[in-house]
Parts: sequence; structure tokens; C-alpha cells
Amino acid sequence: MRGARLWLLIAVFALPLLAHMLVGAHSRMLADDYCTTVYGRDYGMIDGFMLQYNTWGAQPLNIGIKNLVGIWGVWIIPLLPALILTLWLVALVWTLRQMFDRSAAPLPVIVLVACAIVFMTLDGAPAIMQSLYWLAANVPYTAPLILTTLMIGLVARQWRQERAPGVITLVVMALLCFIAAGFSESYSALQFGALITGVVVCALDRRARR
Repeated sequence: MRGARLWLLIAVFALPLLAHMLVGAHSRMLADDYCTTVYGRDYGMIDGFMLQYNTWGAQPLNIGIKNLVGIWGVWIIPLLPALILTLWLVALVWTLRQMFDRSAAPLPVIVLVACAIVFMTLDGAPAIMQSLYWLAANVPYTAPLILTTLMIGLVARQWRQERAPGVITLVVMALLCFIAAGFSESYSALQFGALITGVVVCALDRRARR
């Protein structure tokens, strides 16, 4: 019975996410999308990127994705909401696996928590249409949350192992931070603040142990 109730709770949070995916399949270009994707269509990937980077904003990954949409076609836009939600859920499941022992938190519980986190995040968004369905917002502001989740998972993994991270782990972390910062200036500022806070906490913890 407990298992049935657990899967019922999973459905309670998962079905609204599925509804978001289905609604997102009807997404189309809006407002700024016409201004950003036209660079890739008219000037190509490299020239369009350089022109938009110098005249629009210093958001390399965001600009690159918008240029690809302009080059490949708008058929990509309806796929993005489902892709973002799916990757975010997968990243959350992996991250929660790194945080909790498998005996204490079996996979169904992890899936439930992951679905609940995504649902509550979207439910608290002031404008869900902009956060998830609009190309000009879901790429620069929602998509980097996937990389943030993976970064938290890597930190949690090292914390549980109680040892210093290896070179490969540090390189992966640096790449995640570097790539995520290319989505938008606002996310870059948030990430920088989080990293500085982490450095301060680690420094204070080391002094306390001494």
C-alpha cells in the first residue's frame, strides 16, 4: 500500500509536468525571438554570433543557441520545454542520488522529490509562459538551472566521499560553471555569488577546525 501511495504522489507532481510538456509543444516565436534568431538566418553562425555578441549582449551560449534556431528552423522551439524539463529531472535524480544513501532514499522517493522540486519551482514562477515556453527566456534563465543542479550533485558527491576532488572532477566543475555563465549575465552574477559564498564558508570551516 505504501508503494501505491508513493507512486500516486509521484503522479500528482509528474502529471502537471507532463501537461507543461504538452502545452510547450505548441510554443512559437514571440517578441524578441524574431530579433535574436534572424542573425543566424541572415549572417550565418560565426558572423551572426559576432555581430549579436557585440551589439546585443555578452551571452555566448544563449546567442549560439538562438543562432542555431535561426539556421535550423523554428521547429526546435516547441521541443525545448519538454527537453528542458526532461534534462532537469534527470539531473535532479542524479544529484539527489549523490546526496542521500540508497537504503534511506530508494529510487521512487528520489523521483518523487525531483518531480516535486521542478513542480514547485515552476509553480512559483511569476510568469510560467516566459520561464518555460518563451525562447527568449527559457534558454538564458531556465536552462542553466540544469547545470546548477549537476554542479550541486558533484559537490554533494565529493562531500559524501570526504576527500579532495580529483583533477577530472575539478575540470568538469570548471567547465560547468564556465558554460552556465554563458547563458545570461544575471545567472552569471548569481553563480558568482554562490561560489564566493562557498569559498567563505569553506575558509571559515577550516579556521574553526584549527
